[in-house]
Amino acid sequence: QEAKKAKETKIETSETEDFLSQLADDCVIDILSRIDHIDLDEFVTLSQRLSNISDSSRNRAVKIVASRLFLSQVTRNIFYVELNFHSGQNFKLKLTDAIEDLEKNMSRAAQMTTGPLPYSQGQQHVISPAITDRLSMLLNRFTFETCVFRSISIDENFLAYMEHAIVTPSVTNFEIVKSVFDENLSLTGQERFASILLSANLSLIHLEFECALSTIHESFLRKYSQAVQRPQLFVTICIDDEHSSLLHIEESFVRDLANYKTLIMLRLVVKPETLLPALMDRLRQKREGTWQFRMSRNVDIQEIQAALGIDLLFDPSQFCIRIKDKRFNRHKVTLNIQQSYFEPTTWRLEATFR
Repeated sequence: QEAKKAKETKIETSETEDFLSQLADDCVIDILSRIDHIDLDEFVTLSQRLSNISDSSRNRAVKIVASRLFLSQVTRNIFYVELNFHSGQNFKLKLTDAIEDLEKNMSRAAQMTTGPLPYSQGQQHVISPAITDRLSMLLNRFTFETCVFRSISIDENFLAYMEHAIVTPSVTNFEIVKSVFDENLSLTGQERFASILLSANLSLIHLEFECALSTIHESFLRKYSQAVQRPQLFVTICIDDEHSSLLHIEESFVRDLANYKTLIMLRLVVKPETLLPALMDRLRQKREGTWQFRMSRNVDIQEIQAALGIDLLFDPSQFCIRIKDKRFNRHKVTLNIQQSYFEPTTWRLEATFR
């Protein structure tokens, strides 16, 4: 009986013995580099030595995969961040807390949040360096597929953070809405904004600006169409004089236009001579998508029929073009053409590919 008791004591001692602390620093760092930041937060509390080693392991720790990062500005000093996960859970963080509090919030289990995030109802503001420093902590801990920024005044400081956030293989979608260029941002800075978008190889770009967006020009459209497969570009300018800054593109844009899965840009003006060949090429790809922009003039049924290839047919009853396919006959593009209200010399086109 005494032997059995001694054996149980030995087993209990071995189960509670701290083997981790007996390892060399390099071995512990190697172990910690295989866990995520939330687990590292637990190691920090075990001992001063493990706290120091945990801090030095942060750069190599496994990042937690999130589906979406949403940043919403409320005032110059108040920003909300929401992190969405594929599980349906999310974090909601207020970026006026002390950094220690922010880390504590990120260390907790993800909690469900309800209702939309607060956002600015008035003027946009630049993000202070202190806020972007805290945002950088999120980039060190998480990877995102989609980044969304709302109500931002874009300056050089934000451009540096934006480049850090989206020029990474994990990010495929980028949206910035209800935003403006800061009045102190030079034209070179605005061009840098466009260059960052191109270098990120994004599948989807959604820009909604409350100021002129001259950097999204024909050269940008060409480069983006060639940078990724089946790009999706949404550009909205929410100012009264949108019709005064129309972008007319050259006829050589046919091939680049056909590459777009989705292109929604109402200030873009395309000639029918460019549109119709691109429209047919895009239809032959047999992929869903939408085009919305303007034409320099209207087109009639005869002109559409004259542009058809032998593999296509025009259905005037539905005003659509179909691919001849005896088995399915399902791939088509439906056209909706209306004269522009704000700019009567142009015609608004909506082409829906199915």
